[in-house]
Amino acid sequence: GLHILPMSQVTPEMLRNSNIIYIGYFSALGLLRDPVFTASNFEVGDTYDEIVDKVSGRSYLADAPQDSDGKTPQKDFGYVATFPGPSGNRIIVISGTRDAAVMQASESSVSAGALDALSRTMKKTGAAEALFEVTSFGGQNLSGQMMALRPVYAGNMWRSSPNRMQFPDEIS
Repeated sequence: GLHILPMSQVTPEMLRNSNIIYIGYFSALGLLRDPVFTASNFEVGDTYDEIVDKVSGRSYLADAPQDSDGKTPQKDFGYVATFPGPSGNRIIVISGTRDAAVMQASESSVSAGALDALSRTMKKTGAAEALFEVTSFGGQNLSGQMMALRPVYAGNMWRSSPNRMQFPDEIS
């Protein structure tokens, strides 16, 4: 059956045995954080508002919410990925830097065009990801433009990494 849980209640057994759809912030990926960013072509920058493309080195920086005057559109980034879980189950990540980005990623992930593009891209590896630049106003997503769509090579994502990545909430 279908179970809706906060990520904080997802267990390693669930990751192994269940199909999972994560919807939420990059900063709240929980148990999915290390595997997702191990396999991803992207990584988190100095904060969860910055997404860095490992392939091109390009940095995508979302507008800080405190910079909003309520009259100017904001820029955020949404992310959609699909990949096999550790036992061949399916995991889908719909995420972003802020609320509007998560909303846009959710809408984009169910659009026929995005589903077709993800499906075609994942044929090589069984996994794919897309990054969207999102324009928002007053916390509402107005539009999204796909910035990158790539296959993900997920072979090592469930293995322990000797070079553990650093994330903003771990910086001391």
